[in-house]
Amino acid sequence: MTATTQQKDCRTNATVLKSRRLQERPCIQFTLGAGKVVATFNQAARDAVQTAITTLLPFMAFVSMLIGIINGTGFGTFFSGVLQPLLGSIPGLLILGIICSIPGLSAILGPALLSPRSSAVSWVPR
Repeated sequence: MTATTQQKDCRTNATVLKSRRLQERPCIQFTLGAGKVVATFNQAARDAVQTAITTLLPFMAFVSMLIGIINGTGFGTFFSGVLQPLLGSIPGLLILGIICSIPGLSAILGPALLSPRSSAVSWVPR
């Protein structure tokens, strides 16, 4: 080994020893732990945003398109008019609850029952 290589090794070893001594201090340990926690939360936030962009936004666009088609064609208004007689009694409300719990119909009935053009608006409290 040459003299310059030995000096570099010495400096490297001294830096490593100094770094290890610093890491033994409680303040430094706390700071390193806090950094790991912040890094974990940062990565979780990145993953959440990525999931929202790839999964949630396309689904929201699809549901918006579906609601637009239902409101545009008037099918929701027709269907809510058909179900309006069920609103007058407790058994009718139970049947309506069962009908509305069908996943495909909830997207149709929700906007139709609350749209101002609907004939079923009379039962909505104002």
